[in-house]
Amino acid sequence: MKYEIHNDRIVMRDENGKAVAQIQYPEVGKNVNEIAHIYGENSPEGRAHANLLMEMAVAEIRKNGRMLIPGCAFATHWFTKHPEEQDVVTSWDALKEMEAALYGEPTKEISPVNSSAQAGVSGETGNIGKVGKQDEEAARLEKDKKQFEEDVRSAKERKKAQKEARKKELARQQEEERQLAILEDAKEEEEKIRKGEARLDSSLTVVLRVLQVISMLCMVAVLAFYFSAAITEKIYIVENFPQLICLGLSAFILIFGVIQIIWIMTRKRLRDEFGDKLDIRYDAGRGVFGFIVILIISLVCGFAVNYVPEGLVDLIGISQFSEIYQMRIMPIVYAAIAGLVLCIIRKAAGRTLVR
Repeated sequence: MKYEIHNDRIVMRDENGKAVAQIQYPEVGKNVNEIAHIYGENSPEGRAHANLLMEMAVAEIRKNGRMLIPGCAFATHWFTKHPEEQDVVTSWDALKEMEAALYGEPTKEISPVNSSAQAGVSGETGNIGKVGKQDEEAARLEKDKKQFEEDVRSAKERKKAQKEARKKELARQQEEERQLAILEDAKEEEEKIRKGEARLDSSLTVVLRVLQVISMLCMVAVLAFYFSAAITEKIYIVENFPQLICLGLSAFILIFGVIQIIWIMTRKRLRDEFGDKLDIRYDAGRGVFGFIVILIISLVCGFAVNYVPEGLVDLIGISQFSEIYQMRIMPIVYAAIAGLVLCIIRKAAGRTLVR
């Protein structure tokens, strides 16, 4: 590129001598120039040329000890992006004050080169041809200024649209990554379930099944020990209120024991990560609560027989029940403790299987 530097403009030419860009900064006052217009293509390359011409013009003005007034939108925008170059910037008001200080009140209105007032000033000289040319130049400059502002708005809109597009693309990628993560988790859970099913078929499962049966037999033994004594004492013969209470409590022991026997023999179904049940069952060590209840009943009956006055026991109505229970209390306690220990072992082992 070749550059032609004049007092009021700089022209950029290509290798063939064709002007590709130009900046005009005519003198508008004593030691003051206005950047009236910048010519160039509306393209990234053209804007690069305009930026370079602005730098050259500012350097030329500074070298000559002059000041500049940004007279077009591009120049104003350029100085806002280059605050370090604003030492050469002045304003129309400052120029008017300087003219008034030097010459008194100015004889004419000072205004930008590319304003309509320029035509009136030139017309007073009688140079009609020059007025028409300046009107045409002012109109063209105004048109170029509007075009530049439109280009700036379009660039901002494109930038905003690109930002929104990038934001949407990022959201889409994040959603895809989330879906992939869910699929990976599902595969891992499926693999865990598959491995857990394999473990459930191991020999430990057989051992737990045996312990489950033994736990059930412990509850059967509790019922057998109690009712062997109850039948011996003929609890089915009801002659008074304590015997009625004894019969009712015996019925409760029977129903509770049968429910616990069934509960002990059941197994729990596995669930997936969504809480849905699977067709895989394992021993969860059920029956702990039932054996604890039996031990509490044994403790209450032993306390009632040994430490509560006989009259109070008769008043409550559990005297006959406590006496019958006391006849087999030690075998019942031993069977309940054995069943409780087996249930705890089964529960711990079952968790190990499905972990």
